[in-house]
Amino acid sequence: MPVVNQKGIPPACAGGVIPSAVHTVIQEHLQTGIRHKESFFVADEPFIHNQLKLWESKLSDVEPFYAVKCNDNLRFLRILAEHGLGFDCASQSEMQRILNLGVEPHRILYAAPFKSEDGILYAKQHGVTQTMFDTEDELRKLADYFPNAELYLRLWADDPSSRVRLGSKYGVQLPQAKELLVLAQELNMKVIGLCFHVGSSAADFDAYRQAIAFTREVYDFNQSLREDQRHPIRTIDIGGGFSLGNFESAATVIRKSIRQYFGDEKHLRWVAEPGRYFAEEAFYLVCRVLGTRPRACLGNGIGADEKLPVGDIHINDGIYHNFLNALTEQVVPQPILLNCTGTPYVSAADNGDPYTVWGQTCDSFDKIATNCVLPRRAKVGDWLCFPFMGAYTHVTGSDFNGFPRLKKIIWISNSPEDVSIAVSSPLRTLRALQHYLVRAVGLAESTASEREGIGFKVNDELAAFNSSVGLVDRLLAGLRALHILSGSRH
Repeated sequence: MPVVNQKGIPPACAGGVIPSAVHTVIQEHLQTGIRHKESFFVADEPFIHNQLKLWESKLSDVEPFYAVKCNDNLRFLRILAEHGLGFDCASQSEMQRILNLGVEPHRILYAAPFKSEDGILYAKQHGVTQTMFDTEDELRKLADYFPNAELYLRLWADDPSSRVRLGSKYGVQLPQAKELLVLAQELNMKVIGLCFHVGSSAADFDAYRQAIAFTREVYDFNQSLREDQRHPIRTIDIGGGFSLGNFESAATVIRKSIRQYFGDEKHLRWVAEPGRYFAEEAFYLVCRVLGTRPRACLGNGIGADEKLPVGDIHINDGIYHNFLNALTEQVVPQPILLNCTGTPYVSAADNGDPYTVWGQTCDSFDKIATNCVLPRRAKVGDWLCFPFMGAYTHVTGSDFNGFPRLKKIIWISNSPEDVSIAVSSPLRTLRALQHYLVRAVGLAESTASEREGIGFKVNDELAAFNSSVGLVDRLLAGLRALHILSGSRH
């Protein structure tokens, strides 16, 4: 698949400039005494804070519930939780992850339209009352297992130009919406909201207007029912589809549509489910070149003047790990070629040549990009820095072929100690603490297995320990894990 710049990908995605703070961290990581050879992420915390401010300035009347499925990194989730965001969870595991951060149950939407009975019971037991449905089967299941749930009816919406279309899988049209609202009343189930999702990384913003207009039709039908049959609809969930490249344009359409179709309903609460908007551009993935091969070696007769791929580059990541989007969405950000110390190569006068980039597994499907234009031929030990790799990357990966999915994440923050990754004596001491914690997890799970989530909580803190660069963050994560462990023995 080609390296592209479309369907909501910001124009900067095709550029060759790495932000200075990100570049500094990459160079420091590659130039330390340790010979780093594994691919790694760099996460830009100030960018996340800027996104929060931008949302507040453009959609202040719409509460964001972050879609956990997009990127479930613990530190990332903690940043959003500390800013008071809600969370869109699709599974028991995601709900548990968010509840373990101390987030109140009312700040969680159990947003999967189809849920297992175990998932429903978990939500019920932990006070996560808000959930969604769009079929009679799901409505009856919820009536059986969670009769006090607060329901959102999912309506059909679709942006044909979105990167991932959802209209073919979820949502009901007006006739089915009417039937389900009536059935819910007969089952004594309470519908408190209407929701839709136009598609991931939307490009046609009129899809939001159409969806809000349709939502008004369903809302009016409910209002037309007798008072004793009417549902207390008080929330409209406009779903996701946002990215930095489309957000301001989408926000303009959404604000105007809310005024146009619901201007007389001032009591309504508006929420959304952004994922990519917060995560996509906050993470950079840096991959090492394992080897190259000139295309001429394959005997395919492609001439250099045809501007077809002139060679292959093999890197230490792939579609089975952090690049599944290359296969499912046909989207790969344009990488920047760095030398072994993290310094970008100077662009060629003729803008370089195209290459095919391959992943590290044995599978020939593991092709990350074709026509990836680089300023020069890469060599073993060079690095490719891929921007905009925070959305649906590590969360969709696997350990296929024995290559680990999870990668080190180096965080940039406003704290000086979080910018440097130099190895120090205190850090070696913390590695000893890490070793102890890893061994202690097994003990915690075996001696307190009846305590739901104990191993999960400790592993969360271990993940925070591993992903934190700063000594302070590492100490805090380690101490939290020790506190959980000590509490499990009393």
